[in-house]
Amino acid sequence: MRKLYKTMLLLMVATVGMGTFVSCNDDDDLAKADALFRPIISDDNIEMGLDDNLVPYMNVKWDNYTDANQYTISVEPADGSVAPKEITTSELSCHFDGLEYDKEYFIYISAANTNTGLKSKAYSLTATTPDYPTSLSTLQATDIIDIAVRVRWTPGVYYDRLRILNDDGEVVTEVTLTEEDNAAAQKVVYGLSPKTSYRVEAYAGDSYKGKKRFTTAASELFSGEVIDLRGLDEDTAWKWFSVGSGSAYTNTLDSLIKNGYQDKDITIVLEGGTKYRIATIELPSTTGTITFVTGLSLAGEAQMGVEGNFRVAGSSEVGGVVFDKIFFTDTENKPRTDSHYGATYIFNMNQSGGNIGTVKFTNCSIKYKRGICRIQTAATIQNVIIDNCIIDSISGYGITNADNGKADIQNVKITNTTVSNAEKICVGTKGLQPNSLVVENCTFVYTIADAKPFFDFKSSNWSSFQDKFVFKNCLIGMAGRNKEELATTGISGWRQPSA
Repeated sequence: MRKLYKTMLLLMVATVGMGTFVSCNDDDDLAKADALFRPIISDDNIEMGLDDNLVPYMNVKWDNYTDANQYTISVEPADGSVAPKEITTSELSCHFDGLEYDKEYFIYISAANTNTGLKSKAYSLTATTPDYPTSLSTLQATDIIDIAVRVRWTPGVYYDRLRILNDDGEVVTEVTLTEEDNAAAQKVVYGLSPKTSYRVEAYAGDSYKGKKRFTTAASELFSGEVIDLRGLDEDTAWKWFSVGSGSAYTNTLDSLIKNGYQDKDITIVLEGGTKYRIATIELPSTTGTITFVTGLSLAGEAQMGVEGNFRVAGSSEVGGVVFDKIFFTDTENKPRTDSHYGATYIFNMNQSGGNIGTVKFTNCSIKYKRGICRIQTAATIQNVIIDNCIIDSISGYGITNADNGKADIQNVKITNTTVSNAEKICVGTKGLQPNSLVVENCTFVYTIADAKPFFDFKSSNWSSFQDKFVFKNCLIGMAGRNKEELATTGISGWRQPSA
């Protein structure tokens, strides 16, 4: 019985094997393919460049595929900005010209057999065309601030306009270039937003001439209410400092404080390189501090061309006035060549009871003044602070001058400052006794007229003042009214408040 079972099993295996053998040798019934294999291309199959007219082109090549006798290749901008281009060919390569600059393209390729009608699915990859070889300069950190950019290009290259676009391709601003711009080979463009990515494109006529990308800087943080005057032309900007009811500009400093910002801190951001003409400006009462500061700039410090002075209205209190990164200079109406360098002051307090808490100068250059802070009536400045400044060409009223029996400059602190060509420094021969005077880490050269005291005070209580008088770590060079009028006798020490 076991033998019979074994025999039957062997017969079954043999039968199955023969059937399999017969099937493997019968290929007459195989199904025919209903499509072709897709052509495959890689980055190595793509060549891109610029033609003789500096216009982008693309060459594409591929291998021959069995049963295929025709290929269709198309290139399509990924952003859909222009129509796609398509080539059908029996060759194994093709050429596209007239492509867009710096554009990502989808490349599609498919195969076909024109005899059988069979086709393959499309194979795709992406490639980016080269950009125009621009003469625009790479933008450096020194060319970029929060709201503007300085665009430079190769001298001798002529552009008609610059266009600024954001990351969405939207035109933010467009400027027409003048002969002067092209001669300077640079242009400052305003109207941008802080911490934002842009590209600047150059054009000659309607022809695109390349681009550069940049990101604007973050804005500075200022205290209180901020009024940004940057981006205004000079004629508009100076009107913010015009005075009187006949002012051509409604938002004058006086009305600004009275009608919206009284008793608030105000920061007025000035445009670097702009010269603001300062007539006599009378500050109204406010407990706030008014700060004038050069904002982020591509043209150095803002200038204040002083033709008059600042002062406080009578019987009024001003919390403080701060100047930061300002260059004080002369004007054509009050030139340095006139007597006493034009005979102007930064502060000339001549309204009785007009008082200031603090007057502060930081990082400023102050030149061509008869004096810096003078009080000629019964008024008070609690603190005068000067730090990290350059002071030059100051006439007989010096840096501070209490020039009235009731004039009161209570505390003076001058640090990290260079003083030159100054006839006097601190004067208090008429006013009330100061509370303190601190002068540290300063340099003085061509300073103090011959036989005059370095600090000139005259009061009645030296014993209460001497502990608050600090003069240390200072360098003192040649004495004299200026370098043309050197002292022959020298500095006459300092005249202290008398006992």
